[in-house]
Amino acid sequence: MNEENIDPKDEQNKAQNEENTPNEGAAENTSSSDQPKDELHEEKQRRKKAFEHLYDNGNKYDDPIEGDPTKININTDVREGIKSIFSFLKETVSFQDGADINGTIKNIREGINFVGPNVWVLMCSIVVASVGLNTNSVAVIIGAMLISPLMGPIRGMGLGVGTNDIKLIIDSLKNFGVAVGISLLTAYIYFLITPLHGLTPELEARTGPNLMDVFIAFFGGLAGIIAASRGDNNTVIPGVAIATALMPPLCTAGYGLANGNWQFFFGASYLFLINTLFICLSTILVVRYLKFPIRHFINPKVEKKVKVVSTVLIFLVIVPSVYLFYGKVQETIFTENATNFIRNVIETDETLDVNQKFDLTGEIPKVEVILTNKTVPESTLQVWYAQLRTYNLSENNLSIIQGEDVDRKLKEYLDEFKNSNLSSGAGYDVIMKKDELIRDLNIQNANLKSSIENLKKQKVNAATLASTIALHYPEVESIEVLSGVQAQNETVKDTIFALAVHYYDTLEVDKLQVNEKLRKQLEIQLKDQNLLNNCKVKVYNQ
Repeated sequence: MNEENIDPKDEQNKAQNEENTPNEGAAENTSSSDQPKDELHEEKQRRKKAFEHLYDNGNKYDDPIEGDPTKININTDVREGIKSIFSFLKETVSFQDGADINGTIKNIREGINFVGPNVWVLMCSIVVASVGLNTNSVAVIIGAMLISPLMGPIRGMGLGVGTNDIKLIIDSLKNFGVAVGISLLTAYIYFLITPLHGLTPELEARTGPNLMDVFIAFFGGLAGIIAASRGDNNTVIPGVAIATALMPPLCTAGYGLANGNWQFFFGASYLFLINTLFICLSTILVVRYLKFPIRHFINPKVEKKVKVVSTVLIFLVIVPSVYLFYGKVQETIFTENATNFIRNVIETDETLDVNQKFDLTGEIPKVEVILTNKTVPESTLQVWYAQLRTYNLSENNLSIIQGEDVDRKLKEYLDEFKNSNLSSGAGYDVIMKKDELIRDLNIQNANLKSSIENLKKQKVNAATLASTIALHYPEVESIEVLSGVQAQNETVKDTIFALAVHYYDTLEVDKLQVNEKLRKQLEIQLKDQNLLNNCKVKVYNQ
């Protein structure tokens, strides 16, 4: 038979049919050499007709597969295996392929300018964010961040630095300054005329950055520029605007300006600066990674000058970012260590009422521990100080305030609150009244505890006294031991211990003589228990 004239697809179909029906295939193999040519042709036609739907339906995925897909080829070469793993990981995490560089540059450039509608959108978003902060409404603040166009100039600065485009950097800085100025002015006017001047938790949360704000700003900006390089601005950019939270710090800075609270102003401005720097830094890194076209100049001297300026700008962005990040890491580590020390060392004494306040503004970070209800001895303080090294702390980091210093410190905190409560003294008055009430309650509580302790100390050991009397005075049937005070005309004159005695009626007893002996016995008992203390002792007959 002529095998070179057989269609390859027919041979493939034949092989598949033989795999599905091995017994028939074996039989055919044994007798194929004996088949006439006409029968072989008919067999090929039959098989072709059976599989013709795989070729005529236009679906390339239904084509028969050559080879066995269940077999796994394992490369025994370790070096080649490692290379293939790294190649797979590189293909998985790389986002260079499919980046729309020209479209990204166009979109960023279009979002830089703050003129006309953009200015009004910015002012409206500032007012909305200010209302949300003023009323402590998270939903309103999120809505303001969604409509804010502040991301445009920041990404423009990052693109300009990353591509050596000095003109783009200047335009972005100019528009960024305009946007910040308009935002501060709008927030200042709002908080100047609003009747609500109280400090809300949402406002207070924007008065200073922490380590998490650094991560949010960097990775939020990273997600924004990566999405923009794919043209996917509709789904990711709103989330980035919410996460990086550029609007609330600006509004809080305006709040501080309107009420003369410079601590709020500089703290919120610091938070806004951190967000801006790390968004800009993430944009620069992605622009360089995706190899955006670098701006070139005909004059080599000008190009060299531009490169120097771009390098300096990159340095000015990266160095403060690294410095701020390092500072925030150190603050977070100190706060965690100090918190663990207070929880594991000081608060193990459940009788202590412990308050704490962190001061991270000086060269040496400190934590003030205020003991409001109890004064601990010096020996206990030394035990606490000895355990500071275990938590990477020193005595310079810890300040224990107790006793008379507590009132002075609380007054300082209240004065600080009054100054930070801006033009309204209502909140301060409420705090003062509550503080006075708490003081009175604490004094009453301390007096009650002292009275209870004194009563416990003044409790006579009645069991011992009763057994002694029963042994030496069999004529006594029962006794009652009482303690109280002698008062006259609403004046307490003396403390009295009294013994009420009941004698057996069947016995004749010289009660006066026995009473005197019992009085002396009670005095001995009280003296042994350190309860006498010039108290009067009396014996009565029941």
